[in-house]
Amino acid sequence: MTFDPQPPPPESAKPSSGSNLGNLSQGEKLVGLGALIVIAVYVIWELIQEEYFFESFAVYFAVYILAVMWLKANRPQAVWPIPYISQLRVVGYLVLLAGVFELITDLKFDTFDGDGATVAGALAFYAGCAIAGFGAKNLD
Repeated sequence: MTFDPQPPPPESAKPSSGSNLGNLSQGEKLVGLGALIVIAVYVIWELIQEEYFFESFAVYFAVYILAVMWLKANRPQAVWPIPYISQLRVVGYLVLLAGVFELITDLKFDTFDGDGATVAGALAFYAGCAIAGFGAKNLD
């Protein structure tokens, strides 16, 4: 009588060794990074320094993006009424649209004539919006 040892468990059955960032596509990472930048600009420049003010729609969209990404990572078996990638794509484009709207508003009201902190906040905000939009374009 021979003894057959059990084969090692498949890779998917092994416990995860840390973060779920490795499971994200490049587009998902960029959308999440853009959302984080928008939220950071809001906290640093608008709440703490009171230097650069912008419409809150981009912040709401950024929070939604991070919430959807968190839910997807922590509840992978959940059933989504709207596909996950479609949600990220649409809301990522909405963040980009909010950034373009804010750029037009800033140009209209001469925001760039202010001090350096205001300009830095504006440029960081535009960068976050652009990264989120670029990530939405690259979602597969």
